[in-house]
Amino acid sequence: MRILGAALLVAACTWLGIARAGELRFHRRCVDDVLSALRYLEAEVRAAGTPLPEIYAALAERRNFAPRCVFEMLARGAKADGDGCMGALWSACWLRETHVALTQNERRSLARLGPVLGRYPAREQSLALLACIAQFERASAYWETRARDGAKLSASVGLTMGLMLAAALV
Repeated sequence: MRILGAALLVAACTWLGIARAGELRFHRRCVDDVLSALRYLEAEVRAAGTPLPEIYAALAERRNFAPRCVFEMLARGAKADGDGCMGALWSACWLRETHVALTQNERRSLARLGPVLGRYPAREQSLALLACIAQFERASAYWETRARDGAKLSASVGLTMGLMLAAALV
């Protein structure tokens, strides 16, 4: 019975470590998805001059896309308000939405785009988007390293903790 309890402790602690590693990978995926959306937004604003509500609607239709819920809110808000307060809506959506795993600094970087989007010529909007893209590229590289190293560390710590508890039990 003690051996079974020890084995269950090892398995549970290892599972907790693996779950933590999954959280790190999810955060990285969210950052990469936001980066993809920013690149799409910048290309559409710069090259095609596509109106923001159409861009938001296109991004809201993407499947397996972490910030999809934000772009759904933006698309609905754009439909309801027209072009009136697009910047305020953008900032509010990124600051309030909690389903997309981003840090506060990442959220604030996105919110700072609000006053620029839809108000200035395409060139100024593109420059602001490119600056935000550069920040998210750095964040993506950071979270890639953190997820890779964190996965190893979390699983190892979980396994070690489980073994220590099992040794104490037996």
